[in-house]
Amino acid sequence: MLGWTYTPSSHKSEHHEWPRAIPLGPKAQEIIRPWLRLNVSEYLFQPREAEAERHAAQRAARETPLYPFPVKHQAGKQVERPQRAPRDRYDSVSLRRAISWARLKANRARKAEKLPEIPDWFPYQLRHSLATKVERMFGLEASKACLGHASAQVTSKFYVERQDQAREAEVMGKIG
Repeated sequence: MLGWTYTPSSHKSEHHEWPRAIPLGPKAQEIIRPWLRLNVSEYLFQPREAEAERHAAQRAARETPLYPFPVKHQAGKQVERPQRAPRDRYDSVSLRRAISWARLKANRARKAEKLPEIPDWFPYQLRHSLATKVERMFGLEASKACLGHASAQVTSKFYVERQDQAREAEVMGKIG
């Protein structure tokens, strides 16, 4: 028994009243451990905190001193309706945006070091990669269970990457 499970607040099968609890293995626990909070109901990763850290880094990197008059002047120029404040959690759109910004920033640094670019990717690729890895190591039923699917057909049709393309080419080469 692993001990750690993640229970999403909502999931796509909840209207069927099927429970969803995702066990977290030792590698996941090791990654998450530094981010744990005293209040277990809080989200581990919060856009609000990320924005506060980013603004603090910008202030620390500022080259010119910040004088009181310009601050007061800029405050008077602010729009009455400010931009939407960062939320307490990431959703699928904000997570994708955060990954995209991090990738762009990393690629700028990699370009300076003449390293190859990190290609664009999206969060659901992690789910598809897991499905393929689990299917290859433990079989289709294990992959279906890890993804929480009711049917192995869904797992094999949409999630597991085709692995026999080289074998298919070999067979077709022999039979014409």
